[in-house]
Amino acid sequence: MLYVLLLFVLLFGILQVARRAVASWFVSRASRAASLPGSPSPEIAANLRRAMQFDPDDPRHPALLARALQYSLESSDISDVLRFSERAAALGPHHANLWADLGAAYEWAGRDDAAQRAYAQAFALFPNSPEINWRLGNYALRSGRLHEAAGFLRVCVLRDAALRRPAFDLAWRASGDATFVLEEIVPPDSRSRLAYLDYLADTARLDAAADVWARLRDSGFAFDPAEAFHYFDALLEHRRCAEIESAWSALAAAHPARIPARGAGGNLLVNGDFESEPADGGLDWRVATMPGVELRTVTSAFYSGTHSLEIRFLGTENVAYGNVRQFVPVEPNTRYRFTGHLRAEGITTDSGPRLQIYDLHNPATLAIELPAVLGSSSWSAYAAEFVTGPQTTVLLVRVLREPSGKFLRQFRGTVWVDNLSLVAVN
Repeated sequence: MLYVLLLFVLLFGILQVARRAVASWFVSRASRAASLPGSPSPEIAANLRRAMQFDPDDPRHPALLARALQYSLESSDISDVLRFSERAAALGPHHANLWADLGAAYEWAGRDDAAQRAYAQAFALFPNSPEINWRLGNYALRSGRLHEAAGFLRVCVLRDAALRRPAFDLAWRASGDATFVLEEIVPPDSRSRLAYLDYLADTARLDAAADVWARLRDSGFAFDPAEAFHYFDALLEHRRCAEIESAWSALAAAHPARIPARGAGGNLLVNGDFESEPADGGLDWRVATMPGVELRTVTSAFYSGTHSLEIRFLGTENVAYGNVRQFVPVEPNTRYRFTGHLRAEGITTDSGPRLQIYDLHNPATLAIELPAVLGSSSWSAYAAEFVTGPQTTVLLVRVLREPSGKFLRQFRGTVWVDNLSLVAVN
């Protein structure tokens, strides 16, 4: 008798496994159908109904069927959507997503009281879930409850980096109020505020960004300073020069080991003597790498101080180079004097490196190229005086090498750059 019972249990288990396997096969067929162009809704629904027949206790199957029917866009499906959503929640009463799905179904059917109860149950089951809070935040906004929605969206921002930007965007579209978004949606931690700062920079809401920057400053810039460089790029793009200079000074004061201040004696260039490693952003030098070129600060050669910037061209190609550059806020209609020192060794071809200055936003009004260094030379001084145009607010200073037109074009050699200065001339 015991053996018969064991055999019965074994066969029952095998049957259950087989039923679940068949149900999974029908779900896979529904997924494949859903991926086809045109989304054949009847075929999707038919496969999910078969899955329910073989495995009626799995709450996922009625939940998937309810969604498929909801997106089939037939008004006669509303009762079925509700029925299968209710069945899914009954089979999986501890699954917050199923209650959120049921809330969405009730909302779609216009049953607001029932929708609110179902959404509340979803939140009670998983109050810290970013996905649940996202769905409840959207529901609250659709219902006109802005401040209630803010609490849900705030959890999304705090707990899921992927939802930060959608939450900021949704809050702006719903309220249009910079103070509301900052106070109610953005948590006070540096990570959330930096993400919001990037969002504001991308959407050109720079007045609102200034408020966020002030809060980051007041909290001591407790983050890697390079994470703020996107904000500086937006200020440069929109010519907000007073703000970028003030922001850079504050960042340099908070992170003196990473962010160099502007030079002494009225020198507008940052780190013009290369005594600090270039920060590669903001108002410091940007030093993008490229094949065939090696770049580093060195102590083996310098004009003044103890360091210079070494750029070594490896001779593998006729390289076009402009990857050492700095953006410099300046005043319009003002005379400036630029000076610098270069040293060369083994520069080949007729086109060597040179220093270049031009108006970032309108190069046609101001573009200056100093003489190129060729062959081998000791430290040589280069200088130029110029007057900025009536609309000039940002200059680009860079090391430039243009491709040679000669037959033997592979470019080789080393140049050292040091002691660069840009000052206003009375």
